[in-house]
Amino acid sequence: LAAPSPCRKACPVGGEIARWIGQARSGDLQGAWQTLMRHNPFPAIAGRVCHHPCETACNRAEYDEALSICRLERFIGDAALAARWMPQAAATTAPARVAIVGGGPAGLSAAYQLRRLGYAVTLFEASDALGGVMRHGIPAYRLSRRVLDGEIARIVALGVDVRLGHAVQGQEALAAIAQAHDA
Repeated sequence: LAAPSPCRKACPVGGEIARWIGQARSGDLQGAWQTLMRHNPFPAIAGRVCHHPCETACNRAEYDEALSICRLERFIGDAALAARWMPQAAATTAPARVAIVGGGPAGLSAAYQLRRLGYAVTLFEASDALGGVMRHGIPAYRLSRRVLDGEIARIVALGVDVRLGHAVQGQEALAAIAQAHDA
């Protein structure tokens, strides 16, 4: 078993960087996107805003220069949005219903991964739009709202029940959610 590449070790989500780059190199952009999506449901966003520690760790720099991993990820993410590629939820439904409080990157990522495993997911968000810091902390000139909304829409389309404008405050609210959900 080979050790992970330096770029993968540096990646905050443990992305299979060498694998998806190889798929893209061979012309399989959809396969590259699917590999990217295993670890990160926001490739078009990450390709724009990630601080790219993978590029700093890239051992190609010892030869000439590091690969532009973020630019490649952005290209593949944008291609997926343009082609309207959709991830698949699990074919079977898990017997548990999960509540997630907060529709920012962590809550949306959790919803995405849980739907891929077949769990029913309800996402509670206090504001009137999903995205959290991606929407309210990153300016639109840095992260296009079209890209943000497109990446979020794919997750919701997996069958996530979204409750916008639903602040979860206090023990009574938490108890009500706990009673209606398994986790």
